[in-house]
Amino acid sequence: MLHSIENEMGMRTRNNRVSTMSTSGIGDTQVGIMYAATGKLTASLAVSLPTGSIDEETSMVMMTGIKQTMRAPYGMQLGTGTLDLLPSVTYKKQLSKSLWTTQASYRLHTGENDEGYTWVIK
Repeated sequence: MLHSIENEMGMRTRNNRVSTMSTSGIGDTQVGIMYAATGKLTASLAVSLPTGSIDEETSMVMMTGIKQTMRAPYGMQLGTGTLDLLPSVTYKKQLSKSLWTTQASYRLHTGENDEGYTWVIK
């Protein structure tokens, strides 16, 4: 799975100036396999390859009114910069004419990227 990402964030400074920053491009690529363990249970394991940029820059209007180019915040970068493991388990249940599913998944980051941080979302 290849991701195309568009990030945009609006900000308001203390003196009420409004500024918008944005990044866009190709994100990390995911490749995985699925295994139907039973008729109701499916397990999958994917790997996220670090194809998205982690050094994007953006422009922002500062409090002085001057537009400045700067490194985009970590949450607006297009990738993680690390090889990530993505295991998941899906359970499905047929009820009359309805199908219900529930899924548990996790993203395991395997170290620091070239910029010296590990992507963490809380």
